[in-house]
Amino acid sequence: MSKKWIWSALVLAAGAAACATASGDRCASDADCKGTRVCSDGVCIDQSSGGNEDAGTNTDSGGNPGNTCDPVGTPCTATANCCQSGTGIGTEGAICITNDNLCHAACSTNAECQSGCCALVEGSSLGVCAASSECAPTCVAPGGACSVPSDCCQTGTNIPYGSTCLNDDYTCHDICYASSECASGCCIELNGQSYGACGSAAGHVCL
Repeated sequence: MSKKWIWSALVLAAGAAACATASGDRCASDADCKGTRVCSDGVCIDQSSGGNEDAGTNTDSGGNPGNTCDPVGTPCTATANCCQSGTGIGTEGAICITNDNLCHAACSTNAECQSGCCALVEGSSLGVCAASSECAPTCVAPGGACSVPSDCCQTGTNIPYGSTCLNDDYTCHDICYASSECASGCCIELNGQSYGACGSAAGHVCL
């Protein structure tokens, strides 16, 4: 799983803005819930809500009343409303995510998702299946700001040898072995390295 983007599980009743469960909604049994509400997956829910009318009929092993629940990819207001089994859902169930307010299949590894991406969920040991772009590695292209060499992209368009971060400008530069390889016409000599970095000749020795 990539750590590029952390999602937050939505476990509050509809209308709540925070991503953590409010103390008044947490429960261990039905006795902890007010009125006709019941305890489902540690959260008090309204039995009469019945979920989204357009949600479909996937089996809900999470205790959603009337066996109606929100399938993967449909709008949700709480994880308790998401179907916990059915089409596109594995043994880990599904989670309602605040980023898009949709139910997503829960996962532990990228291999469990058709997209090949299991994105981390903040505060949970599980992730959720998300678009492959959410698991794309993140790096800084040449010309971008950096702190250390590992921040810089090692592959990509016009990056034949990788790139490195120089501490005189804290910018990623293409790695080079000759000045003819650089658009600037200068492959800056780097102390103690067998390679250089493309950059301005001003104030530098070019290979």
